[in-house]
Amino acid sequence: MNNLEQRLLFINKIRTFFAQNQFISVDSPPIVDNPGMEPHIHPFQVNDKYLHTSPEFRMKEVLAKTGLSSIYSLGYCFRKEPQSPIHRTQFLMLEWYRTHSSLLNLINDISNLCTYLTGSEVELKVSSMKEIFLEFLEIDILEYITVESIQKLLTEKFPSLLPNNKENLYWDDYFFLLFLNHIEPKLKKYPYLIITDFPAPLSALAEISELDKRVAKRFEFYVNGVEVANAFHELRDVAEQGYRFKKYQEQKQSEYDYTLPWPNRFLENLEHLPQSVGIALGVERLFGELTRQKEIFWD
Repeated sequence: MNNLEQRLLFINKIRTFFAQNQFISVDSPPIVDNPGMEPHIHPFQVNDKYLHTSPEFRMKEVLAKTGLSSIYSLGYCFRKEPQSPIHRTQFLMLEWYRTHSSLLNLINDISNLCTYLTGSEVELKVSSMKEIFLEFLEIDILEYITVESIQKLLTEKFPSLLPNNKENLYWDDYFFLLFLNHIEPKLKKYPYLIITDFPAPLSALAEISELDKRVAKRFEFYVNGVEVANAFHELRDVAEQGYRFKKYQEQKQSEYDYTLPWPNRFLENLEHLPQSVGIALGVERLFGELTRQKEIFWD
């Protein structure tokens, strides 16, 4: 079986898995007014609109305007980013949502999906971000939740990681200097890893934990040390989401000298979003790690 045939059968099996689990397929329009507000993700412009970087906004609109409780989308997304063995400007995104569910339901979905795709039982290791930092750096990252504290941490213990303009960095910049250099390269120790309970400054579109305000209710899924998926317990507070988007808009302007249109349509729909959890998964990355294929893209 050649690479292309194996890839096509892999994608077909994903669709079969979701059909067998009573998910409804959603086709999201790829040209949108707003492609997403994440400050470090850059869209392609098409006239006065954009190619979507994720179907997230429109999928949440489906949940807000219908009675559907389990939906998924499998299609191409588009982002301006450097090409690498695991990055392309166009790539297949699998995204699915469950209403009135928890992140544990999504973790079970991942386990069941990978077991279905590989034909053998998959065991997930689940650790919080705090536990991961303690394991590899002996640092409680939740003790460094402010910009000042995490900047001081890097200045005192990891000065070689800092650029010259360290005073102009945001919290997430400091965090990823640590994570990408000292944590992520070691994650291949675990074949299947879920990292939960992200620090609150990385909350994005996720709720903050009621038990610990320093923690966001989100997780990421790694296979052989490669980030494959990102999940949120979806935030429904329109004022809070608007506040975060304003901060992201300021950060994008500061770091990249441009902004995107305000996501009025998304925020209007957010008022009607039922309690939901959602996850976005890079299909080609999962294909490469589960099949050990080096050529993962069909482009």
